[in-house]
Amino acid sequence: MKTHLLLLALSLAFLSCSTKKSETTSAPADSVVVDSVLATTPASAMLAYSPIEGYSANKKLELPDSINYFLLSNEEELNQRFSRDQTTATPDFIINYVVGVVGQPSKQTTTIAIDKVQTGDSSLDVYLTITRGENGKAQQTPSALFAIERREGYPVMQFYVNGKKDKALVVVQ
Repeated sequence: MKTHLLLLALSLAFLSCSTKKSETTSAPADSVVVDSVLATTPASAMLAYSPIEGYSANKKLELPDSINYFLLSNEEELNQRFSRDQTTATPDFIINYVVGVVGQPSKQTTTIAIDKVQTGDSSLDVYLTITRGENGKAQQTPSALFAIERREGYPVMQFYVNGKKDKALVVVQ
């Protein structure tokens, strides 16, 4: 009898240790699909920027386009194109690109704001928002001055206005 019990226990143990594997046909619930383009493309680097307050465009500045861009490389160029309040400090031209954006004179109130600056494939991409408001009594020249972090290796500064590609400036290295 002891032998029968021993054989029964061994046969049950043998049956529970079966090597037969079952195959699942459904995908696991937490599977991740990888887009190979996104996985291999590096993210664009965001650059530091800030508006420079206290400057306005000179009245004798030539403005051939509705929106004009100026890449200023030193204080002399800045003073030729822009006038400043007495309390305004001079921006640092060594660590920053100093960029002026000037619109055509108009009675319509206009604001120029910078949204972001990032690196593109071979350009520094500057995204601006230009908002036109109500008509005023006096004619104004909308202008803004910005300091943008310098980044070597990008020969072009591309401007986007309200999400649309606009002009580009060659960055002198």
